[in-house]
Amino acid sequence: GPGDIWLAQGKIERKTEDVLGEAAKRMVPGTIIVLNSLGGDLVGGLRLGQAIRARQFHTWVIHPQKGGVTISDAKTAGKCFSSCAYAFMGGVQRQVDPSGMLGVHQFRQLEDKLDAVQAQKISALLARYLDAMGVNRQMLDQAMLTEPGKMSLISEAQRLAWNVVTG
Repeated sequence: GPGDIWLAQGKIERKTEDVLGEAAKRMVPGTIIVLNSLGGDLVGGLRLGQAIRARQFHTWVIHPQKGGVTISDAKTAGKCFSSCAYAFMGGVQRQVDPSGMLGVHQFRQLEDKLDAVQAQKISALLARYLDAMGVNRQMLDQAMLTEPGKMSLISEAQRLAWNVVTG
């Protein structure tokens, strides 16, 4: 695309979208956001994905050293897990390099337990989000079948079949 390539790495928090908003003032539509994160806050990931889509940015998961980018946290390199995977879905065009990993699991609330009503509302919100991003709901099924303490890596075949990556 016509834009630059920006590296976004680290924990996703509710305010992460605000940080992107400030940096986005210097970015043009078509900018590629390379995501490297083990996840974090689910709502933060959704907000980040919506901001990426609204600004017409693309997303890519790649090991930064492969692209010649300096990284500060080697344990996140080439990984986009948990809430990062939802942020990734915001890209207008989305790619996961063979050196990159995309992973999902069930959502959870750390402080208190979610009751059944809250869990159903969050599930519906995630389903609508995936619909809006053009991703097959099988992605959500995979997440919901994976316990919160574990990670389900989305294979290349699944990414293609579920429209997680775009042509």
